[in-house]
Amino acid sequence: MSFTMPQDFVATSYTLQFSDSNSPYNFVTMTNYLDKEYTTENPLASGYSVPIPTPHLDGYFRLKINGGTYDGQYSNIIYATQCAVDADVNWSLDYSMFNTGTMSPYVGFGIVADFTLVDSDDGDIEDGLTYEWFRVNPNDFEDSEVIVGQTDLTYTTTDSDIDHYILVVATGTDEKFSGGLCWALLDFVVTR
Repeated sequence: MSFTMPQDFVATSYTLQFSDSNSPYNFVTMTNYLDKEYTTENPLASGYSVPIPTPHLDGYFRLKINGGTYDGQYSNIIYATQCAVDADVNWSLDYSMFNTGTMSPYVGFGIVADFTLVDSDDGDIEDGLTYEWFRVNPNDFEDSEVIVGQTDLTYTTTDSDIDHYILVVATGTDEKFSGGLCWALLDFVVTR
């Protein structure tokens, strides 16, 4: 999950909510073992690992805005499944000028993604992920387009990417990481 500071909305925090896939849109506040709400006040927070409540294997997540003008309103809804393999995905995006000789965010800059899949014993899982690149509308994040033919860990931006975010999605293979999924999104739009 990635999201901007709640202060951008004149809010105080966000609350994470969950809805079981068997009863979609029946959201409840996620609580941890201390029975406190999952809330955040962090800027551009990402990398949260939140267990889906048992015994559910999949469901829907959203953020509720707390405080300010938009108090009580919600983010878009994301569907997630619980991975069948106990493993972690570590990722990074390198969009430095050294990739193609063009500096980001200007069209033509290159992105090198790195995803490392590690099992519960900290052992690497090889060939457990496949990759797909997307261009994403920065105004709503709902409008995304697959960048056809881009399935490697590198991508060079083109004119079609101007005014869009770039997203790479790593999906677990059924054999080694069934149900696994990780998204990595650039936090700026491509410009001319």
